[in-house]
Amino acid sequence: MLAGLMRKDAALLVATIVGLLALPAASARAGTYDVVACNTVGGDGGGINRAWTVEPYNRAGKSTPPASAFSIPPLERCSTPAGLTMGSAAVAPTNVRVDDGAAFVFHAPADATVKDVTFWRFTQSRATSAAVGAPYWVSVARAGTSAGGAVVLGGTSGPDYCSGATLIYPAYCGRGVNGFGTGSVSSTYTAVGQPVVSLGIECAAAATTATCPTANADGPHAGVQFQGAKVTVEDTVAPELALSSPLDGWRRPTDAFTATGTDASGIRLTRMILDGAERVSQAAECDYHLPAPCPTQSALAYDLTGVIDGRHALTTIVQDTAGNVTRADRTVDVDGTPPVIAEAPVSGRTITALLSDASSGVAGGTIEIRGKRDAPFLALPTTLRGGKLVATVPKSVKGSYGIRVSATDNAGNAIASLVTSMSLSTRIGSGHARKVQDARATVGYGRAVTVLGRLTSTDGAPVAGQPIVLNGIQHRAGATSSQVATATTDADGRFSVTLPAGPSQRLTVVYPGAAGMLTRTREVALRVPASATIRASKVRLSGAGSVRFSGRLRMLGTSLPPGGKIVDLQASQNGRWTTVDAVRASGRDGAWHAVAHFRGNAGRFPIRLRIRREALFPYELGYSASVVITVR
Repeated sequence: MLAGLMRKDAALLVATIVGLLALPAASARAGTYDVVACNTVGGDGGGINRAWTVEPYNRAGKSTPPASAFSIPPLERCSTPAGLTMGSAAVAPTNVRVDDGAAFVFHAPADATVKDVTFWRFTQSRATSAAVGAPYWVSVARAGTSAGGAVVLGGTSGPDYCSGATLIYPAYCGRGVNGFGTGSVSSTYTAVGQPVVSLGIECAAAATTATCPTANADGPHAGVQFQGAKVTVEDTVAPELALSSPLDGWRRPTDAFTATGTDASGIRLTRMILDGAERVSQAAECDYHLPAPCPTQSALAYDLTGVIDGRHALTTIVQDTAGNVTRADRTVDVDGTPPVIAEAPVSGRTITALLSDASSGVAGGTIEIRGKRDAPFLALPTTLRGGKLVATVPKSVKGSYGIRVSATDNAGNAIASLVTSMSLSTRIGSGHARKVQDARATVGYGRAVTVLGRLTSTDGAPVAGQPIVLNGIQHRAGATSSQVATATTDADGRFSVTLPAGPSQRLTVVYPGAAGMLTRTREVALRVPASATIRASKVRLSGAGSVRFSGRLRMLGTSLPPGGKIVDLQASQNGRWTTVDAVRASGRDGAWHAVAHFRGNAGRFPIRLRIRREALFPYELGYSASVVITVR
C-alpha cells in the first residue's frame, strides 16, 4: 500500500525519468522523437530523470501553494522499482486549498506538443476524514498549457483519475501496481496535442473555500509513484538556419563561414554539401532523457580550402531532433588565385604593368618606385584600364629606380612583386662575351655557345639563389619547345649555361618568379649558318670543259627534310656570285653533286655551295668553303 510505502520511505510520490544518452537516429520518426524517464522500457536502466519536474499548482488560477506542502524527492535519480515518490506531506502536515496540487510535469519545447505519453505509475488518494462531505484528494493525469491542465487524460479504460471521495475513510483509491517490474501496468494516451502533461495529486471539495490537510497520524493522504514515462514529442516546425557570411560575389577558399542551426527541440545534424558531395558534417551528441535532447543551437564552421576556382553549388542542411529539415541552396563563386602580373615594361617615364585574373577579375593595383635600393617604396598615381596598370615617373627622379607592382582581384586575393631585370650575353669558346642585341646571336656551325646572364631588380640589386630555366625550340616548322638547361643565380645574380653545338634554335630564358619577385623572360635566337663540304673533280682546265663537284651537307643535330634539300652551286665572276647548278642533297649523309661548265675563258673562278634557308631544315643561310678552278 502506498501509504505504508510513504511512511517507510519518508517520501511523497514517485517520478522516474530514464533517458537515452545516444538514441539512434532510427528511433526518431519524421516530426517526432521519444523522451524516456526512470524505469521505462528503452531506458538505460540507470534510473535517470532529466525531463520531469515537480511543480505545485492551483488549477483554478489562484496563487500557487508552497512546495513545502508536499513531499518532493530529489529528481535526478530514480533507480528503485518505485521510481520517484511524491505525496502530500507526511512531516509537518499543513492545509492546502481546493484546486491546490502538485504533479510531475513534462514541458515540451517551444513550438512542439506532446503527441503520445505512456505512464508506468502507482497512485493513491483518499478522503481527509470520515466526516460526510469532507475534502478529499484525487490523483490525476492532465494535459494542457500548465501543470494543472484542463484536459484529464484518458483512454479506452476511462480517465486517469482516482478520487478518494468514492471510498470509505481511511481506504485509498489506487491505480497501477506498487513497484515497477514484471507486473507493471502502463497507460498510454494518444493524440494528446498539448505542450504540457502532468501526473499528480490535488485537493478537491464540494465547497470552494474548503481546505485539505496533507496528512494525519496515519500518514499522507495522497501520493504517486512515478515509475517511468515515455513521451512522444511532436515537432512540425523546421529549424532556423543562418549563414554567418553571405555567399554572394566572389569568395576566397580561405574565407570562413559558419552555418548556425537553431531549434527549440535541438539540432541533431548539420551538413555542408558542395557540388553534390558532402564536404563536412556535424552530428550532435543528443540525450533523449531531456525534453530537447540535442543542443538548441549548433554552429558548423567551414571553409572552401582546396576547392578549385570557379562556380560551385553549395547546400547547407540542418536537421532538428524530430527530423525536420531546413536547407539553404546557394551558388558560390570561388577564386583563390591572385592576379597575374605578366610584365611591367618601362617606356620613357611610363611604367605599364600588364595584369590579368582568370576568375574574379582585377579590382585594382598600385605601382611604387624607390630611388635607392635601401629606400622605402613610394606609390605613384596609378590608373587601371583594360588590364593595364599605368603610372608616370616624376621628372624629379633621376637615374635607375626600383619598381614594385601590387594588384588585387575582386575576391580579395592580392599580390605584390618587385620588378626584375635580366641581361643576356653569348660567348663562343673562349672568346669575349657579346651582349644580345635584337634578341639574336650568331653561332658558327659546330660551335658550342655559352649563354650568360644576370638577374637584378630594375635598380640593379642582385637577385641571388633563384632558378633559371632555358627552353629551346629548333628553327624549323612543326618543332616543339623543350627544356634544354637550368641554372641558379649566384650571389651577384649571375648565371652561365653552355649549350652544345647544334642547329638554330630560339632560346627562351625564364626566371619563373618567387614570392615578392616578378617573373622575367628574355629570348634569344641562336642562328647557326648551314655548312657543307665541297670538292672538285679537277681544279685546272685547258680551255673549255666541265668540272664535277660533290660533297656532303652537314647536319649536326638534325636530318634532311623528306625528299632531300635543294642546294645551289655558285661561281664568282667579275665579283658577282651566280648560280650555275641547283641540285638536291639526299641520303642519310646528305650527299650532293653538281656540274659546272667553263667556256674556256682564262682566269681563276671561285666555286661554292649555297644552302638556302628552308622551313624544314633548322639552319640559316650558309655556304661551303670556296674551291678555285683555274682555266688556261
